[in-house]
Amino acid sequence: MIQPILVCVLAVPAIPSAAQEEQPQSLSVMTYNVRVSSLYGWDTPGAVWYNTEAVIGNNATTGSHWVTVERGDAAAQTILDSGADIVGLQEYSNGAADLLGRLAALGGGQWYYTDTSAGGILSRYEIAETTPGNYGARIVLPSGQSVWMFNTHYGLHPNWSDSYIPYAARDGHTEQQIIDFVHGLDNWGSAQPNIDADLQVALGSGLPVFFTGDFNEPSHLDWTQDAADAGYIPLAVDAPLSHHFIDTLGFTDGYHQDRLNDGETEVSRWGYTWASDGAGPADDDRIDFVYYQGEGVTVTDSVLIGEANGAGVNGSSDVDLAVWWDNGSLHTVSDHRAVAIEFELAPFVPGDLTGDGAVGVADLDLLLANWGHSVAAYNRALGDPSGDGVVGTADLEWVLANWGGVNPPSIDVPEPGTAAALVSGLLAGVFRRRR
Repeated sequence: MIQPILVCVLAVPAIPSAAQEEQPQSLSVMTYNVRVSSLYGWDTPGAVWYNTEAVIGNNATTGSHWVTVERGDAAAQTILDSGADIVGLQEYSNGAADLLGRLAALGGGQWYYTDTSAGGILSRYEIAETTPGNYGARIVLPSGQSVWMFNTHYGLHPNWSDSYIPYAARDGHTEQQIIDFVHGLDNWGSAQPNIDADLQVALGSGLPVFFTGDFNEPSHLDWTQDAADAGYIPLAVDAPLSHHFIDTLGFTDGYHQDRLNDGETEVSRWGYTWASDGAGPADDDRIDFVYYQGEGVTVTDSVLIGEANGAGVNGSSDVDLAVWWDNGSLHTVSDHRAVAIEFELAPFVPGDLTGDGAVGVADLDLLLANWGHSVAAYNRALGDPSGDGVVGTADLEWVLANWGGVNPPSIDVPEPGTAAALVSGLLAGVFRRRR
């Protein structure tokens, strides 16, 4: 193994603490099943009602007002009103031009979009790359920090009455029968190995990772004995897909975490997302999720978005942003409620590998200690801020370009020749091969 040895002494000025000077970053991540964008009046005018201030095309509304817009515009306005920065879309298939055009026409500014294997990812910030399996994308925030965003839509077996947990429970099946149905009918088992493999590029990176989707399966965090005792569900079911994301993949359920932060439970705040019209307990379940993981990522709030008139399992509508659209035959923008989770990310300082809030000797020491190692791409804690998966010159360029920096607005990494000159001027490397 080749080990670099530092043989010169560097005199560097004191570096201010970014951790004390910089504020945490805010990021809102949303999941939204828009309901088959090629059907259901996407391009057909209908009346939409907002209980918040909104602007839809040339129609300004304040308070509770009705305006007439296409369902596609109502969906786009819902995204803007939610305050979301990154959105995982399900059942959207109209391509980038349609949605980006609607957002721009509504005054939403510039957005970025990429199709995924089961939906799409919409972002206010630049989408830098997509994953090999096309379930996710790396997005670069204004601070220069990257985050990973994944999105999917799990299908159901045509035999809904057995494969969908709420219906199987409604029809009197036992918990074990229900779990056997879910596994036997292969709701998500065939897709999950591909999703898990695609996630690996992100899970080892140390970067914030978000996963959104319509899971078509409730969570074991909701289908508890307490919820059954409260009459929300027929019986407790240890739903397997949420277990996989939480226990195997290491994610946290954003909406559930916000409930805990507020001292609430699945009984006091059910938070159902389907069906959005509040049809009844068998149809009122939380099956749309925003999962997250990563150092320095915390939940600060949640926003439940959808109809305002459904009674829901606990007797009242609990939406935070009410949107109602009606073209005479349909009565909602979507048959799903959207969920936006607001996060706080730790301050980001480009070139800071140690996480102490500044770029200096400690980061250089970490870099040299891992020199030449193959590591997970973008794992700064292992010395790869450049994201090429190998600790080397590109990472040294990154550190030197930000030496002493405290969250500069842009990253100006020097050309390789310039970096080489800096290296030769600052470092004398003596390499010794261990046998």
